[in-house]
Amino acid sequence: MRRQLHIFPSFAMGGAQRRLIQLATALADEWSHTIVTLDGEEGAASAFPQNVRLEVRSLPLKKGLGLSPENIATLKDIIRDVNPSLLCTYNWGSIEAILANRIGSRLPHLHFEDGFGPDEAQRLSKARNLVRRIGLATGAHLVVPSVGLAAIGKRHWGVPPHRLHHIPNGIDTSLFQPSEGESRTQMVIGYVGALRPEKNPMRFLEVVEGVSGLSAIMVGGGPEEEGLRRRARSRGLAIHFAGHIDNLAAEYRRFDALLLTSDTEQMPLAVLEAMASGLPVVSTNVGDVRNMVSAENLPFIAPGCDPADLTKALQTLALDPALRRKVGAANRQKATQQYSQSRMISAYCDLYANVTASAHPSLRQGHQGLADTSDSRLNPAPPQSTEHTPSGPAG
Repeated sequence: MRRQLHIFPSFAMGGAQRRLIQLATALADEWSHTIVTLDGEEGAASAFPQNVRLEVRSLPLKKGLGLSPENIATLKDIIRDVNPSLLCTYNWGSIEAILANRIGSRLPHLHFEDGFGPDEAQRLSKARNLVRRIGLATGAHLVVPSVGLAAIGKRHWGVPPHRLHHIPNGIDTSLFQPSEGESRTQMVIGYVGALRPEKNPMRFLEVVEGVSGLSAIMVGGGPEEEGLRRRARSRGLAIHFAGHIDNLAAEYRRFDALLLTSDTEQMPLAVLEAMASGLPVVSTNVGDVRNMVSAENLPFIAPGCDPADLTKALQTLALDPALRRKVGAANRQKATQQYSQSRMISAYCDLYANVTASAHPSLRQGHQGLADTSDSRLNPAPPQSTEHTPSGPAG
């Protein structure tokens, strides 16, 4: 059985971790996994099913303002010792592992970028872009879920087309399904995601407060939770803080709409899950969200991040249950047709095969041209491709 080595800045539950769980579960008979977490956080490991062969190593690295030769040497040794068939690194926090592989084993390598933290939410760092260019210059393949990140990878990081892969996220649309219960008298607004600054959960409270007669459920945890609880209590808001939920599909069926208030996103799984669950989505204009939702949902994507625009959109839905059902049905249809889990898994199977075969040409599959994002499996719903910056729709 072949092994993947995953180097994560953190293995707390998030979008990249949830996607890996999907892939590892579907391909459990083909791949085993070693996960190295660079901050000691291992929370997402408990969500893997028992049939996935999984090893988790905690390796808190030395923190500093710049790159650490000591960290790079440590990661180089780990990569050599594990000697996987495929190395996978994730986001800026794993940059030293990218460099370690470049100067060391040079194993087949996928680097995943899913978005930016608050320090790059408004503008990309020139210094980081330079390091990314160096790290991704030879060998590593860049995998991104959004059109905006694909444009950034090409323009700012210099990744050539044959090593740049746009694979939209996918979800299990048989698991995430609309509620069959009766309509509620009070509209319930849902939030699903980490309670971190870049998600701007305080904006969620501000918007909910601006629409009378609502209750809300916030799913997820993080450093903002204590302040959010204080704000909700002081304002008398009907907010339930649910914390981490294992059965997210059932939780979505408690919602009447999803409210996404992030300052930065790319292709948020919460939006896809809400769509598959037959819900309308009210959101800031971040990442690929405007391209993800149905045409019927577009009026409820704010022009930017102004809470007043979100409040107005939410108010319209609150007053019209029939409109909520119509928008939700259109979202469900688009999710099942274009963002299924099976499409995503098929694309990753091809990617794994071709990237690992590059080290052994005799094993190369007949499938060629994988990196061409015109491949319908990699880009099942090609939106208008425009170049984004973090301060704009790319999040």
